[in-house]
Amino acid sequence: MIALVRIPRRTRTDLIAISIVLTAASWLIAALGLFGSLRESLTILYLWQTLFLSTLIFVRSEGNPYQIFRPTTLMIIYIGINAGVGAYIFNVGALIGPPTLFVPRYNAWSNLFDVYVVVSASMTLAFIFQSVVDASIQSRPGSSRVSYKIQSLIFIYLLSIFSMLIVVSMVDENIVVIVARSVIVIAIFYVAFSQNSKFRWLIVLACVSSLAVVSADSKREAIFVLLPAVFMEMSRYRQIDMSLRLVMVGFVMITVCTALIVAMSILRGYAGLEARGLINALELVPTYLMSDIALAMLGNNFEISYMFFVLHDSISVALNDHRNVLMYGESYLKTFFVGVPEELLGFKPRSIVEGYTAHLAPAFRAVGGSFPPTIIGEAFWNFGWFAFLALIFIFFVLDGIYKRICLAVPRSSLAMICLMLFTYHMLPSLFRGPGFDLVWAYIIVAAAACAALLLPVEFVLNILTQKSGRPVTRSVLPRRRIIQSHRS
Repeated sequence: MIALVRIPRRTRTDLIAISIVLTAASWLIAALGLFGSLRESLTILYLWQTLFLSTLIFVRSEGNPYQIFRPTTLMIIYIGINAGVGAYIFNVGALIGPPTLFVPRYNAWSNLFDVYVVVSASMTLAFIFQSVVDASIQSRPGSSRVSYKIQSLIFIYLLSIFSMLIVVSMVDENIVVIVARSVIVIAIFYVAFSQNSKFRWLIVLACVSSLAVVSADSKREAIFVLLPAVFMEMSRYRQIDMSLRLVMVGFVMITVCTALIVAMSILRGYAGLEARGLINALELVPTYLMSDIALAMLGNNFEISYMFFVLHDSISVALNDHRNVLMYGESYLKTFFVGVPEELLGFKPRSIVEGYTAHLAPAFRAVGGSFPPTIIGEAFWNFGWFAFLALIFIFFVLDGIYKRICLAVPRSSLAMICLMLFTYHMLPSLFRGPGFDLVWAYIIVAAAACAALLLPVEFVLNILTQKSGRPVTRSVLPRRRIIQSHRS
């Protein structure tokens, strides 16, 4: 069902004007050096811009979950925080391990102001885009129409599959197992939230902790699955209010995520601490954080040091040496060749991690290493100054897919819904910049996992419930409506 509301055009254009003025003011501050040298100012400038753009998004959307969880919103926050905190880490020299090798290049950046303007403009461009395209679409919460018994049966099945995958992970962990785990975890979350279970967040914590135990070397898997969980929770409301309760819940979630990421790092041997398991690793978190090199280690744990450097370095090189490094869309073209053997065509486009990493660290790339240059860095590594046009197209694609996902949820099967949510949960990975080809490869594997693990149980339950006239495939999850306003 689609309802109509009206949001005056004046409000949106006013906020666009404010964003442009504040962004230009930030550039002026950087140019005049009012906060010191540019390297010293980047932290304040990036975090300030992230704050005012996020505030403008919240004001424009009136706290509506659909607008707040748009990919362009998440990109602004993700890039802004990583750039701001990473700038501080590099400026104070809180580096350890591989990032220390980046210091000579960091000190040699001669066009840092241009790079800063590019990153800042890309963030504001994302805000302007979402203020113009689909700006008046809002979501409204719905309700599930499936019996508690049916949902409980599905939940038990999903828990058994998840337990089996955890056991398999201890023997052999590969991309198929990793993706299947994420798919099942997302399905568990979805059923728990559709039941409005009082224990839904305990279920989330239990699943994430289980992933942390068996996947200590891949902390992103355990943390990124939280995105669809938060999205589902917030979608239960027509409007998100910035209350003290919400702030406290957010603080607790950030604290839990930080503790888990640090614990997973301890399990991998960071800081020379030896842990016998996840519980013991969590007990060692305070010791880890009190270390003299805690900030440097946290910069590595959250990949902030890497992200700040590769974001700015890839753009710096692309603007300075565009004749020799630009890929002219080759890394995007590679997306269409995923799964196609090179021998079949005689050639295969390079990925962005091949193009950029081979330039930054050829020896590291030769042994399979990679430095993803972020979604913005990839655009500039392909098109130089024309990257802004590529970014606008990317915003169209990402926000368009997000819109289709939200519209399709009420009438889709559990398998399709979980595939769509898996795609959504890959957004932070995409922002990191491994390339659309790698993300697409994961989505293909996820589609196979959904078909193999979720479609059969839906088929069986639909047969069992056929007499009731309430098929599982159309109502396992809460119905969600998209409301699009029309301006007069």
